[in-house]
Amino acid sequence: MFELGLTYSEVSENNVFTYNPINETIRPKSLQGIENNNGWIKGTPKEDMDCHILFSDGTQSIDRFLKEHGNFICNHYVSVTHYQPIEKPKPPIY
Repeated sequence: MFELGLTYSEVSENNVFTYNPINETIRPKSLQGIENNNGWIKGTPKEDMDCHILFSDGTQSIDRFLKEHGNFICNHYVSVTHYQPIEKPKPPIY
C-alpha cells in the first residue's frame, strides 16, 4: 500500500499516476517533463546558437544568441527568462 492509501493496482489502473519501482514513488502524470523542465534552460545561452526564447511576460520567440556580444540579435524589450536550443536536423538517409 502506498502512502496515499492506494494499492499498486489502483495506481496503475486509474492511469492518473506514474509509479517508479526503483525508488517506490508515485506522482501525478500531469507532472511529466518536470525532470528537464520540458527542455527549457533558465537564463541565457553561453555559446552562439539559434534557440527558442521565453520572456518574462510569457511570450516566446526564436532568435540567435551571439556569445561575442552576450546578447541576442534582436533587441528584446522584455527580459529573457529561459531558452531552448534548436537542434540542427540530421541529414536524410535516402
